[in-house]
Amino acid sequence: MSAARAARADGGRVGTRAAWIIAPIGACGIGLAAAQGVAIAFAAGAALAVLLVSLGTRTLVRALVASTYVTRPRLQIGHSSGAIGVRGGLHLLPEHLLVAVTCVVAVMNGQGHRLLRAAQRPTMILLGAYIVYAAGISTLYSPSPSRSLAVIGWLGLSWVVAVVIAALFDSAPALERQIVIWGVVAAVVAIALFATGRLTGHDLAVQPEPNTGGRALFGLAYEANILGSTLSLAAFIAITARRHVISRRLLSLALPPMFLAIVLSLTRAAVLGLLIGLVLWTFLAHGAWGRVLPVAALSFAVAVGAAAMFPSIARPAEQKFGELFNIQSGTGRNRVDKWNAALGDMDVRAWIFGSGFNSFGQRHVEPTLTAIGAPGYLGNVGLEVLYDTGLVGSALLGLALRAVWPRDRARRRRALGLLAVFLVTSTATSTFWFGSTWTLVALALLSRASSSTGRTNQPDASR
Repeated sequence: MSAARAARADGGRVGTRAAWIIAPIGACGIGLAAAQGVAIAFAAGAALAVLLVSLGTRTLVRALVASTYVTRPRLQIGHSSGAIGVRGGLHLLPEHLLVAVTCVVAVMNGQGHRLLRAAQRPTMILLGAYIVYAAGISTLYSPSPSRSLAVIGWLGLSWVVAVVIAALFDSAPALERQIVIWGVVAAVVAIALFATGRLTGHDLAVQPEPNTGGRALFGLAYEANILGSTLSLAAFIAITARRHVISRRLLSLALPPMFLAIVLSLTRAAVLGLLIGLVLWTFLAHGAWGRVLPVAALSFAVAVGAAAMFPSIARPAEQKFGELFNIQSGTGRNRVDKWNAALGDMDVRAWIFGSGFNSFGQRHVEPTLTAIGAPGYLGNVGLEVLYDTGLVGSALLGLALRAVWPRDRARRRRALGLLAVFLVTSTATSTFWFGSTWTLVALALLSRASSSTGRTNQPDASR
């Protein structure tokens, strides 16, 4: 075949792929334009699809991992009021749009069987059963089922994110590298926005921190706690990864901006979670001290250097982290009061079956935002699961975790540390329905598959 004919054939394939995606996007745009006024956004999405379909699933699935750090921008469909996760209507994040495009391109590339096989893994079946169960309980017991179902829609899309990443990624080490690399990018962007705001005299990508009077950095994340939580998980993966996965050079480049962004986010749970996770891993894993001690020295140097260069910025951080375990006042006391309120809501039926997904905010007003009547936000992922779906839902998630838990001892030690980081950071803000959490599910699936069979997804993922 001549070069010209080959080029025309490639162009035809790209055009066909684009049509697959542009058609539904255009149809949705026409249907929603009159009511929502988003015709321009959908037209831009259709134009972007032409570029995306030409990239292939290998690039798209990496972009999908990157998008899990970008939770601030969103496309609103339907009525909106209240706080995160309890709004009416549906909010589409960049990860939701990218996962849809990636699914379509994967099917057109003949990779649909990989998606189906990943969806049939026991862990994904159990997680899917949890989502269906949560929808049923919400229909029965939520004060406003539509608001619960909107968040369950997010959860369902995040389930698809896990399936797509587990099906199309090369291997667990490749996914670890992407999580760390994009974590560094998210940290650098957040710090750059923060610095730009300071230089121009504007509050850019920051939110007020009422207890210290400072400004907490959130970058491209929905809010500061989410930025701190996701970066602490990425930092743990970077520190504990084998050096052929995360090289010393990448580690030395990654940790300073990550540590600085975590500190500037003023997220105590992120710092405490990372510390607990590393301590667990250090005492359980052979030879871990050799990795952790240089990291401790580096983090100390970053903290001291930042405090010396920017004392006005360091003071709120010193005040915040100086009360690392304080639950008698401030946000710590506020969280404990909400946990007690949640436990007070629960009767025997709620303990067993749950009260409806994300329904705490439908019953309570956020104490710090009573003037505007913002719905309360529970935050603590463990209590949140119990409150929403009871012991039945908790058992489903426990079985899903058991199904993917590593078999060999070294990986179990690392998994225990990572789980500790996630659980502790999720006492500040739950990221359960965000793609960042479900990327970790995909990582666990890939790791379990490689340890069981030694296989990877390399042949299909390279398309």
